[in-house]
Amino acid sequence: MPLRAILMCLICSLTGCSYFRNVNTAEQWDRGYLVVLPGVEGESWFNSNIAQGLRDGGVDSAIEVYDWTTGHWVLFPLHLRHLERNREQARTIAGKIVAYQDAYPGRPVHVVGNSGGGGVAMLTLEALPEDRQVTSVVLLAPAISPNYDICRALEKTEHGIWNYHSGGDWFILGAGTSLFGTVDGRHTPSAGMIGFNLPADRRDDAAITNKLHQIPYDPHMLANGHYGGHFSVNGFSFVRDWVASRITSQPDTSASAIAEGTDETNLTRTAAAEAEPTK
Repeated sequence: MPLRAILMCLICSLTGCSYFRNVNTAEQWDRGYLVVLPGVEGESWFNSNIAQGLRDGGVDSAIEVYDWTTGHWVLFPLHLRHLERNREQARTIAGKIVAYQDAYPGRPVHVVGNSGGGGVAMLTLEALPEDRQVTSVVLLAPAISPNYDICRALEKTEHGIWNYHSGGDWFILGAGTSLFGTVDGRHTPSAGMIGFNLPADRRDDAAITNKLHQIPYDPHMLANGHYGGHFSVNGFSFVRDWVASRITSQPDTSASAIAEGTDETNLTRTAAAEAEPTK
């Protein structure tokens, strides 16, 4: 058995695996759209776990895993560092979001980016037309530099960006991106390890600071298989119990939700999430 397959089996046994298919019902498309952007390995059990964890955690909208890579995991250095190609992929993803918003006006749209996909998520927000936003973005160990100007991306969200980072991710997002570089071409530990640094002139700007939610590693996450390293932040159990609520607790302000009276329910969910902020 190839070494990669052995490693995948081992990681799956530790974090849980349940392969996800991009099959959504008409009702799910009508409730919203969530796109999962994989890491530099491309479509795999890792991002399948993310999608299935979100679904089992209560995300009832359409969920799509979009592989922005070449589809060949051995080309991961290219996926990580080919900025122009990544910008082109980001424009494609932004086009999918705009097409969905045109077809389903007012429905929520979320982006979840893992590792290198976190960097592509930032590029996607920047590629959106001036008059478009997404509802929110969740970053799981993003391989992008901590000094990246995240303000432009934050302005393209309604509720903000949640960044899950861990100092225990020192091998991949510490030594690895210091050596090979981040998605934005910086040789530094990534924001997925140490968090984002806001520009000095925006640190007192509430419109920006209120939208950046930094979630450091919590030892309680170990109960759901996340040991603080790079290959457990996307575990099924962790995503189900620690990440999905970031999506489901957000108030749905779409016209259809208000007409059906569901906005009040979602506001109640938001209050509950704020009472228990780390789960």
